[in-house]
Amino acid sequence: MFPPALMMSRTSRRGLLTGAAALAALLAAPGFTPLLAQDATPAASGDPLSAWNDGAAKQAIRDFVASVTDPASPDFVIPEDRAAVFDLDGTLWVERPVYVDLMFAEDRARDLIAATPTLAKATPYADLVSLDDHTLVALPPEDVTELVVDPFTGETPGEYHDLAVRWLATAENGYYDRRVVALAYVPMIQAMRFLEANGFTVYMASAGDIQFLRAHAEPVFGIPPAQVIGMMVGLDVTPGDAPGETELQRTDQVAFPVWGDDKAIAVERHVGIRPILAVGNSDGDMAMLGWTLASPAAHLAMIVWHDDAVREFDYGPTNGMTQTRAELESLGIVIISMKDDFRVLFAPGDGPVVTP
Repeated sequence: MFPPALMMSRTSRRGLLTGAAALAALLAAPGFTPLLAQDATPAASGDPLSAWNDGAAKQAIRDFVASVTDPASPDFVIPEDRAAVFDLDGTLWVERPVYVDLMFAEDRARDLIAATPTLAKATPYADLVSLDDHTLVALPPEDVTELVVDPFTGETPGEYHDLAVRWLATAENGYYDRRVVALAYVPMIQAMRFLEANGFTVYMASAGDIQFLRAHAEPVFGIPPAQVIGMMVGLDVTPGDAPGETELQRTDQVAFPVWGDDKAIAVERHVGIRPILAVGNSDGDMAMLGWTLASPAAHLAMIVWHDDAVREFDYGPTNGMTQTRAELESLGIVIISMKDDFRVLFAPGDGPVVTP
């Protein structure tokens, strides 16, 4: 059950920017630079996983990296085959009280309704602005997809990117009273940097819109756009009156989903090799985790277990996962307990939003 505070406003936005100016503000705003600095710089102790408590999960990461990077180890994996894939929502940053891309779509729906009031009674706009967070996160993946895709139908990829960057530059999560971009889990970012420092290529694989993921993956998580795997929305070609006027426009159809079995397929198509490390937090990640566990090479599969009602939420895994912790561990999956394994959750220094 969600606490009453979830009925607070999900976002507040102060001012809009365009293009490069918005991205510059995103990078410079208080609370954002410390996030990147903390994940990249080990603590004074020299521990690259300083945001983790000592325990089985932290040790599993250390032991795995040591075994696959030591040429003398029977588990040695050449750098070219060291692929690691991380889910996004609930794995790298918060997914409760509501998914970040749903917050983005809701704000876009409100803007469109303000310009065209009749949309207030149309699907999916009415749902986006009227349903509470608890209902939204309980929707099946296909319904969530409709909500995050439809409000941007007709936009060009460039227009969508600009909308996403402008929103990310100022969006706040009212429940945490923090900027959206400051709600990434520092321990997970440290883990990704630790892997990269040891010859891994790190990928993000999410059911979210790939264009939205590309807008924040590198500045927030240090993952280049080329290493982002996400849902692909259909695109139409509009030729215009001359060759130089050809453009692409988003449709309301999904060209390729990245959920459940499709997530494992998407990773194969994008990466080209089976990952040896995968981290998720929901039933939608199980195919990806299972495929990783089936690797003939040394491998590590992990699930983030949300069990920290004080700093975040206590709901375990999500989206229909019925296995207990013991059952998952019997499959060879390592559980990451948010309560026990994360010494810190978010980076400090999330100051007020700067209005450009």
